[in-house]
Amino acid sequence: MVSEPSSGSKALSAFIAGTGNVLLAYESDALNAFVTGQKLQIVQPAQNLLIQNPAALTTTGTSNPAAVAFYDFSSPRPARRSGCNSTFARRLLLSPP
Repeated sequence: MVSEPSSGSKALSAFIAGTGNVLLAYESDALNAFVTGQKLQIVQPAQNLLIQNPAALTTTGTSNPAAVAFYDFSSPRPARRSGCNSTFARRLLLSPP
């Protein structure tokens, strides 16, 4: 049976409800499910996927101090320093216990 939910959170909900044997999920979704008491086995693979999310400021965004600050914060150096890259880029394999 193939399941193609429209989002990561819907895929996790379907998996928890019994659809599928293994789910490739974002770490934040998996840990949230685990913390809320879902019975999951979390496997952290030795190798991971690199997720890159490009960003750009619009012409109106360049004059918005909050937009510029967020853009500057999300650049690689501050993001690495804050731990954002490691949190959002790692994916986990989930399987029923």
